[in-house]
Amino acid sequence: MSEIGRLRYRQVVLHADVPTGNGNIYPKEVLRKAVEEYASKTRRFGPLRADGKVALKDIAFEVMDVRMEETKIVAEIDIFDRGVGTAAALREKLARLSPVGYGTVRDGRVQDDYILAGFNIAPVEDCLCGEDGEFPE
Repeated sequence: MSEIGRLRYRQVVLHADVPTGNGNIYPKEVLRKAVEEYASKTRRFGPLRADGKVALKDIAFEVMDVRMEETKIVAEIDIFDRGVGTAAALREKLARLSPVGYGTVRDGRVQDDYILAGFNIAPVEDCLCGEDGEFPE
């Protein structure tokens, strides 16, 4: 536990220059720029609603760190007590942290207007990218 009522979780959420499940390729420089812009936000909670906003009553996690490691985006979140089901789904590899973003795609390549808006936790079968995560001690 990172502090009372929170559980830390870390995951590779996206690989640069590798096709995702829908065939889109995110160039490394596009991801680097999107991560830098996202990391500059002060408070980042999830999950996001369909309109890209967060409903306070539904907050299950806080994004603590997002960074590029070589050609991968790595995210760390703290799951709140009310996210007990969320933690169990992640631990059992039934769900993954999934990036949410928008921008232009041309010929299967995401363009430099891509915005990383946040993260959701989704069933593994709905995730187009990423790897199973871990709960560091």
